[in-house]
Amino acid sequence: MKKKGDRGARPVDRSTIRHRGRGRSRPRDTARAPSFLGSTGLGAILGTLLLAAAPVLVAALPALPGPLEGPGHPELARRDAKRLGKAVAELEDGDLAAARKAAAKASPSAARRLLELQFAMAESAEPPVPELEQLCADNPGYAAAWATLAEAAALGGLEATAVEAARRSAELWPKSPWADRAGELEGRLASDRIALARTQAAEGNAEAALESVESALELAPANRDALLLKSEVLTELGRTEDADAILRGMGGDPEVLARRARLAERRNDLAAAMALWQAVPAGVPGRDEALRRVQLDWRRQNLPGYVQAAIVEDELDRAGLAAVLVGLVPEAHAIGGGQVPLLSDIVGLEAKREILTAVRIGAMQADRLEHRFYPRRKVDPAEARRAIDTLCSLLGRVPPQWCAPESPEAPGCVDLTSPVSGLSVADVVLRTANGEVP
Repeated sequence: MKKKGDRGARPVDRSTIRHRGRGRSRPRDTARAPSFLGSTGLGAILGTLLLAAAPVLVAALPALPGPLEGPGHPELARRDAKRLGKAVAELEDGDLAAARKAAAKASPSAARRLLELQFAMAESAEPPVPELEQLCADNPGYAAAWATLAEAAALGGLEATAVEAARRSAELWPKSPWADRAGELEGRLASDRIALARTQAAEGNAEAALESVESALELAPANRDALLLKSEVLTELGRTEDADAILRGMGGDPEVLARRARLAERRNDLAAAMALWQAVPAGVPGRDEALRRVQLDWRRQNLPGYVQAAIVEDELDRAGLAAVLVGLVPEAHAIGGGQVPLLSDIVGLEAKREILTAVRIGAMQADRLEHRFYPRRKVDPAEARRAIDTLCSLLGRVPPQWCAPESPEAPGCVDLTSPVSGLSVADVVLRTANGEVP
């Protein structure tokens, strides 16, 4: 039989906490609000005390859970719970010394130890991380201890420890006010490391940038910015296969597809680049231009050298225009009709066959009386437009919508300016081809 006055044997009702010497109860079916440490913010209380005593240490501390809050807290005798409650009340009144004295009267326990370590966070610039780590190791299911360790480690600059402790706290106590702390820490710390990596990459230090971004991914493995930056840095280091592997794991949104397409171009895998650019939704800025460029590069691989040379000319002559037109549209050779002209000034030219076809089908003109083509005369925009329009008409293609002279930047129109380059003509010809980008 329990003796009268022996209250130490009865476990404390967790819904009752002594506050300033008075009992305060809540019904068991009422959701528990955070205790003094969480509700008023231990950071605010201890920070105020700290500023008064030693303002050079820590300006403020974060809110912390009470020692009897959350899963895994120790079951205390009522007497010890009341003594810790008195310590809480003294702390709320701003008397840290009295709070310590009250807590010391409670029997040794994990809860008392946690409260003492929370006091220590206010009294020293060196957070008691090792002691909190030991407390968590001895009490692995004590959620409030893990939450406190996360904040102490964050204050001490121990980033990995802070994140790991916050994750453990969230696992144990998923609906607590501290459940999102792991994500906050991961995001903040990862952002700092990503910013450092960007700076290092901009300074040309790719190896250091890779190390920094990998440290960010250790904290936040799914961080999109970090993954994209790592692929960029790997590309800069020449590790394009590794960069592509990262992007492949990120899904198929337009930005990722475009990055993969550019990587394929860098590897000169033009077939893969075309497929990836085609998978990018129409309307994405730069998509159509990139696809035409890749299509042209793919076609150029099998073109004769003189046609490739004409395509990269900054100012086309008439022989170059014929080479680009017919070289990119070899089906022009099969167009019937017309007579093969006799032209004395194209003998020995590599583009002779393309010139003869262009003149025979009427895409380009020659002086049939003088039997001259004038292959080295520079091409003007009007002549290039006529040649392209004629070729489109003969092949049943929709001709380009040329820009009017008074509105060269009108939406959807195509402009050829002087001097006429091989790339500009090739780009227009590819726009007219069936199956090519319009």
